[in-house]
Amino acid sequence: MSESFISFLEKHLDNRNVVAYVNTPNDVGEYTSPSVSGRVDVSSIEQVIRIVQLADQYDGETALYPYSTGFNWGLGSTKPPSDNTVQLKLNGLNKIREINIAEGYAVIEPGVTQGTLSRKLLNTNRFINVTASSAETSFLGNALDRGVGLRHQRTEDLLGLEIVLANGTLHRVGWWPEQGKQSALYSHGIGPSLVQFFTQSNLGIITGGVVRLLNRPEKSRVAYISFSPENLEYAINTFQHWSAQGLIHGVLKIYDETSTLTYGANKGEFLVHLPISGAASVVSALSIALETEFV
Repeated sequence: MSESFISFLEKHLDNRNVVAYVNTPNDVGEYTSPSVSGRVDVSSIEQVIRIVQLADQYDGETALYPYSTGFNWGLGSTKPPSDNTVQLKLNGLNKIREINIAEGYAVIEPGVTQGTLSRKLLNTNRFINVTASSAETSFLGNALDRGVGLRHQRTEDLLGLEIVLANGTLHRVGWWPEQGKQSALYSHGIGPSLVQFFTQSNLGIITGGVVRLLNRPEKSRVAYISFSPENLEYAINTFQHWSAQGLIHGVLKIYDETSTLTYGANKGEFLVHLPISGAASVVSALSIALETEFV
């Protein structure tokens, strides 16, 4: 029924925003393609609410699949989990509503990319928990799919969410800034915490969120360590020890003998990217300590 739902949408929305598919487009992820009857390019929260209301009015069973920029290749890309679906492309919701450097948060929409937000924070004492993926990926979309940043799990950066529920109503959960009132950045709030309720879920369409801005360290360094496969067990035990002692300040990445060629190590070796950051004196001391320990 969702094929005719596209025609239904064209009658009730600006049909320039509605794209009917003859065949489901392929994407770089090369996932098995379920049948998708069309896409709506969304440019406002009011449109999202209207589309949800129209879906309920049409049959109450039409599946809507929202995605942000569509570049979340490692976590499903633009592909819905079921057939007969209409996609909602949310990259038109691309406003940075607020950046508060002093308190350390930003209010953004799903179409805001990690590249855009990073550039806004240049020459400030704040930065974001980026991933190693493209600058054009959605910060909010990746966090909602529990993506991994270079500092920590992206879900830890979510403070508050703005959601359109299946009945077409707009709600906010978690921590949101209030004009004229200062409070600690505390995503859990009072009572049950609902922010994580909406990660990797189909319980609503996210139209905005509050994300944490991190304190920019005085100095950052990535140590590159390569080792032979027969030393893998020793290396893992060593890295676990360093991590437990707080010597590693981010997500430690270990590349195997195949992927390591892309990152500059010798053939047949494993490679580790080990992040260190903080005060310049601490980074220098840690660098020397790690070089001494890993022998």
